[in-house]
Amino acid sequence: MREHSGHRGRRRFRHDHEPRVVAPAQPCVVCSQPISEMASAVAFGPEQGPAHFDCVITELTKRESLVAPEKIAYLGSGLFGVIVEKEQNRFEIHRKIPVEDPQNPPAWRRELRGLYKR
Repeated sequence: MREHSGHRGRRRFRHDHEPRVVAPAQPCVVCSQPISEMASAVAFGPEQGPAHFDCVITELTKRESLVAPEKIAYLGSGLFGVIVEKEQNRFEIHRKIPVEDPQNPPAWRRELRGLYKR
């Protein structure tokens, strides 16, 4: 016979004791509005200051000579690109646009990473 342990096959997590990381908001280098979710900020511009993801998309759309149906998309690791969507959830990359250097993050990004490692 198996002893009853009190949990019904489920693990219960106590969320009230987990520390919550809150990074202080910084202004966006594009629109100057505060960035409330610093974890989603993009290092942008010559100074690699924090920017809203949507502001980066808007700025890149203005800078690039897009021809319909091209659009800007995030490709990963600080790289954006000019893409064209194809059938079956596929896309073709027309140009790559490096925005962040993952090997050399700006000071604000390193500080942010330090908050999440604690």
